[in-house]
Amino acid sequence: MSKSDADQAPSRVIGLPDVFRALWRGAPLAIAVALIAGVLAFVATRRQAPVYSASVSLVSAQPPSTFGNLELITPPPVDPRAYQSALLDGSVLRDALTAVDGAPPSELELTAFKRRLRVNVENQQVSGLVRIDVRDTDPALAADYANAIALGLVNWDRDRARQVIESTISSLEASIASIDQQIADAAQSDDQPDAQRLQAQLATQRDQRSRELDAARGRGTAAVAVSSLEVLSPAPVPEKSVGPRVLFTTFVALVLGLFVGYGVQFVRWSLRDEVGTREKLASATGLPVLAAFPRASRTSQRGNSDAGSFFRAGVLRASRPAKPLVIGITSASSFSDMTGVASSLAERFASSHYRTLLIDADLRRVGPGLGMSPARSQVPGLEAYLQDPARAIQPIVVGVSQQAGFDFIPSNAPTNLSSELIEYGLGALLEGVKSSYDVVIIGLSPVLSLADAVTAAPICTGLVLCVGVGTSGHQVTQAVEALKLAGGNVLGTVLTDMRTRPARRPGASAPAPMPIRAAGTEPPSGTGGRRDPQAVARVKQR
Repeated sequence: MSKSDADQAPSRVIGLPDVFRALWRGAPLAIAVALIAGVLAFVATRRQAPVYSASVSLVSAQPPSTFGNLELITPPPVDPRAYQSALLDGSVLRDALTAVDGAPPSELELTAFKRRLRVNVENQQVSGLVRIDVRDTDPALAADYANAIALGLVNWDRDRARQVIESTISSLEASIASIDQQIADAAQSDDQPDAQRLQAQLATQRDQRSRELDAARGRGTAAVAVSSLEVLSPAPVPEKSVGPRVLFTTFVALVLGLFVGYGVQFVRWSLRDEVGTREKLASATGLPVLAAFPRASRTSQRGNSDAGSFFRAGVLRASRPAKPLVIGITSASSFSDMTGVASSLAERFASSHYRTLLIDADLRRVGPGLGMSPARSQVPGLEAYLQDPARAIQPIVVGVSQQAGFDFIPSNAPTNLSSELIEYGLGALLEGVKSSYDVVIIGLSPVLSLADAVTAAPICTGLVLCVGVGTSGHQVTQAVEALKLAGGNVLGTVLTDMRTRPARRPGASAPAPMPIRAAGTEPPSGTGGRRDPQAVARVKQR
């Protein structure tokens, strides 16, 4: 009998990237949140009053200094961005609102109005452009506000020109007053010759300052102050509203809803301890992951053959020598996590010419079974052998190939005394078959659901815990601890329900499924087919 072990580690199956898989899994919640946000935004935006925007533009340029025989006083040139600061930080905006509303605004009203005001400045080499936009639910009021603000900005710039003359006159008056004080102080000096000379000099300076003051006052009276700002055209009353933007707001709400939905989903995933990868499973249990089975089809209870080969090699590597080698297959809380694992392991051992016995120990018949129905065979079930361990077994032979097969003991009638029967008769049953089999594989109920696996744990040579993708890591840890406390030797774990497909070489065809047939069935006898007695599940007489 040849017993070959596969020592090579299984190659990692590469499927969709984890990020796209996570996005796909979180899509339902994200889409739901996005739709809710979009609907709420659409309804709320439709209920808002229409908003109108009135715009006025002013050009900033340096005016001429004279107009005919008339002297023009112009303000000092400034950067056009100074006009933006004058509107937002100065008194221009408050004065414009007072002129339109008839009463000065409060600080809250002024702050709220600034949110409806837009001031854009374009600075060119020769001139600049100041654009003022005001939004309001009343189109006429929006135009009045825009024109009033533009007029207030022009007046503010004109006042800067007047302030040039006023500041000059104030400076000259202050200089004359200072000279008069110096003359008075010199008159009280003890050194009269020096005091007289100083008084004469100061008098000359005072006469000069007086003439300059008279000229400044005359210039201020005769000259005209002009602004460097000019309104291109008054703001017309807008006819079309610019808001609310229903489609844009709804689109933004949908996008934000998607981000919020995925954010909530990722937070939920981070708070959960689900097992999704081999690394997480090994970290949760501290045990080696013997194999990873891809998701089985709904119509098949059989596991992947390649994963079964790696599983068989891992079991042999982790278990201690025994005759027979008794392997218990169980899960944490779900029967579906074990789908195809036990039968796949039995196939791989049988293909390697190990004398293999597969036992369905789901005595309560609450799980899907091992994928083989003994209804036509009329053979005794496991419960009969557990009640009478000395009874000669009459298993079903399941053909794996023309040269190999394994024996199978089903579980027929459901019983509520499953744990008691296992404790009473399983050890004696295994003692009676140890000379006939090299490997005995027992499919047990989930650890946290029934006490069957805990009861059978000390009897088995080794136990393997099947963990489906999405199983709680806390449940997996509890199951491992329960098996160890019962005295079981947990060899490792198996990750099942992986959403991947096995890697295939270019040009290679998919492997054909092995024939596993229920008791009493035969292969089809169509055209070109042959009967193969060894590939037919049959009752084995002993």
